[in-house]
Amino acid sequence: MVLVASICSLSVAQTTISGTVKDSLNQPIFGAAVIVKGTKNGKITDQKGAFSLQVTDASSAVLNVTYSGFKDKQVAVLGRKNITIQLSEN
Repeated sequence: MVLVASICSLSVAQTTISGTVKDSLNQPIFGAAVIVKGTKNGKITDQKGAFSLQVTDASSAVLNVTYSGFKDKQVAVLGRKNITIQLSEN
């Protein structure tokens, strides 16, 4: 008797979302956490406040943005591929 195993791989389309996190004076925020809501998928902003991450559904994805001393913010991606997020101080 021969047992044949088949491997199925599901391919899910990924979209790259890029953006910048800034403060109320329009200055970039270095070290802000940008995480896709409901996942562990996230990035930390660089010195220019920039981030780039992959999402599986850009039309319904929501980003949680946090940084110490600032109010947390949730931003709906709504199919956009480039987003500027402005945080307000606590």
